[in-house]
Amino acid sequence: MITWMGGARWTRIAVAYFVVVTAGLVWPLFPMLGNHVEPRILGMPWSLCYVLGVVTMNAFVLLGLYAARVVDSREALAPEEIDERRPAQEGTVDS
Repeated sequence: MITWMGGARWTRIAVAYFVVVTAGLVWPLFPMLGNHVEPRILGMPWSLCYVLGVVTMNAFVLLGLYAARVVDSREALAPEEIDERRPAQEGTVDS
């Protein structure tokens, strides 16, 4: 778990990263950055390597978030505050 930086901050950084990376895969950024055949890397065109690189980076960022337990950090710090009861349905009496 991350102790020197709040989990909410890591989550905001990750969301910003994924927005930027997604923008790099769509118009108008992809034609400028990745829509080329040359250079070839291991025989594959640059456009394929660019997309594979972005997918690989996303996997590592998700792995880092998982390893840091950023999503679970709120629950780990205050488990007694989590209300796991089902919400009362309309028309029923909550006892």
